[in-house]
Amino acid sequence: MSVRAQILKALAQAGVVACLGFASPAWAQDGTPGLSVDDRSHRSLAQTPEGLAKQEAELKAALMKAPDNDALQKKLAAVLFHRGKTKDALTILTELAAKEPPDGDAIYQLATLLELAGEYDQAVQRYLRAAELSPKNALIFLDLGICYRKKADFESALKSYDQAIVKSPRLAVAYFNRGEVLTQLERVEEAIDAFKRAADLGPGYALPRVALGKLYADLGFSSQAERSLQEALRIDPSDADAHYNIGVLQFRKRNYLAAVKSYQQALKANADHADAHNNLGVTLDRLGKREEAIKHFEAAIKVREEYVDALFNLGLAHFRLGHLKEARKYFEDALEIKSDLPEASFHLGEVHYQSGRTTEALRLYKKALYTRPEDARTYRRLARAHLEQEQITEAVNYLEKLIDISPDDADAHALLGEALARSKEPGASERSLKELRQAQQLNPEDPSILVRLANVLRSQKRGKEAAEALKTALKLNPGYESAVLQLGELFEQTGRDQEALNTYQNALNRKPTFAEAYYRLGRIYKRAGKKQAELAAYRKVLLLNPKHLMALTELGGAHYQAGKHQEALRMLDRAVHLNQQSGIAHYYRAGALLGLGQESEAEQALLKATQADQHLSKAFRTLGQLRKKRGAFTLAKEALQKALALDPKNAELAFELEDVEKELAKTPGK
Repeated sequence: MSVRAQILKALAQAGVVACLGFASPAWAQDGTPGLSVDDRSHRSLAQTPEGLAKQEAELKAALMKAPDNDALQKKLAAVLFHRGKTKDALTILTELAAKEPPDGDAIYQLATLLELAGEYDQAVQRYLRAAELSPKNALIFLDLGICYRKKADFESALKSYDQAIVKSPRLAVAYFNRGEVLTQLERVEEAIDAFKRAADLGPGYALPRVALGKLYADLGFSSQAERSLQEALRIDPSDADAHYNIGVLQFRKRNYLAAVKSYQQALKANADHADAHNNLGVTLDRLGKREEAIKHFEAAIKVREEYVDALFNLGLAHFRLGHLKEARKYFEDALEIKSDLPEASFHLGEVHYQSGRTTEALRLYKKALYTRPEDARTYRRLARAHLEQEQITEAVNYLEKLIDISPDDADAHALLGEALARSKEPGASERSLKELRQAQQLNPEDPSILVRLANVLRSQKRGKEAAEALKTALKLNPGYESAVLQLGELFEQTGRDQEALNTYQNALNRKPTFAEAYYRLGRIYKRAGKKQAELAAYRKVLLLNPKHLMALTELGGAHYQAGKHQEALRMLDRAVHLNQQSGIAHYYRAGALLGLGQESEAEQALLKATQADQHLSKAFRTLGQLRKKRGAFTLAKEALQKALALDPKNAELAFELEDVEKELAKTPGK
């Protein structure tokens, strides 16, 4: 049953004779205009633009013959309004309303038109005058109440609905509208009573049942809510709001597939239901169907341009897909409409942060915090951003505030411990360990906290304690990669290669695809002189991760040292393509080029190596040797001096520099 049919049926049951026209809505929901009843002169208005144009022409022709026919004038005013000619319609009705004796019908019609034009104060005055002329007409008081509601004068609206009910005690739509106002006033029990009364008076009236469903859902009474909404659908299976609100209930129960179907049913009933598009988008996003979700967020915004929730959700969907440019646009659009939206400020901050604009990100995080000062997530993000900027004091301040809010947040204590470890303030080191141990007590089953503790202990040269923390982490989670790598590295740094090797091999027994563990094995085999085992380890790394920079570099270097220059060059070209700042990759590449007799290209590679890593002594030495060979003794001396400064105990290097200086003495200026 259509909404219009519901209204007519409810009015008929109340014993009210009415016609549908252009007066204000008798059951507006959430401020959205709906249908209503008013002057009985517009029952047969044509609905198509062509039909309205034809009626306008016919009425004007009739008025040429009978210019004083008020009934024709009112009909023409109605047609003009429906054709968008509001000013002309107002002119006609204003003239009719001024006549003596007063025409109550015309005044009521004028009040309706003024209300629809947004002239609420004038409309109220006309409704009151119409009510004086027709004191028994319940519909005038009904529409007066709706006009007061639009003015946000809720108490006057309630009084008008009460007067409508006195005039027509079975007027279900009056009880419904009364319930809507009571809901806005948060007088929930009275609202429920009003909606129940409307439903009792209108067995075929779905709207109060939908409203009851919404109220029950907000109160957490999901069974009663679903029962009311299903009753509404039995009355009107195409009620979009009923389907929509059932979808909301299903979403809250995390029954996402059922919610999708309900929202789709709502859209089948009303393709322009903006809330259904938005909620369907949210549900599809939960199901991982992000591209499909985006289409529904866009549809919601097309229906309602300044729909803040849909704009934010659209930005969030793009953000999760990594579309930072689009995400930024929609978050900014949402904030332009509602500047105090903390979620939009926070996520716009995330966009700027990921785009490298940390200063702007920090500003937005602080804005989000201003609106929502108890948000732990924003404090955490602010702290991390300040840490990455080496602004340790600021990071510590935010983390301390975070712990004030969430004293049992283990991660916050651990993060504070890490921040304090980087602080130069007196006593920060001991405070750092205290916070990390507090984090461990709060969450003793989290191996990541032990790894962070070990990292701080290592920075304090407390390797034995760090090793114990890492071993405990591996007992909690034997495959925890960060603990494996840090423990293995600790063993390597202290010359305990066999223990490091055992650590990596145990990890690989659990996870054969652990590429970094193979690389670490290759590094140990290299030190042990086990060339074949080293190469095999690097090859396994590259099978698992073809873009592993150090495996490419070391394998290329091994090929170069083995005289396989072409194969080395192939590997090293890939390495420098991945990272132009890898000094060792450029150095090995220079060696391969020299092996192929390409000395000019080799010299360029050595220059890149020394620019990328100014502590790479062997690159400066090889560059000096190459320049000496081509007779550029001054440049050779410069390179060899830098090499010797980096490796002052290298006697061979000192002799090479001495030879170059002798050559310069023979041929100054070369």
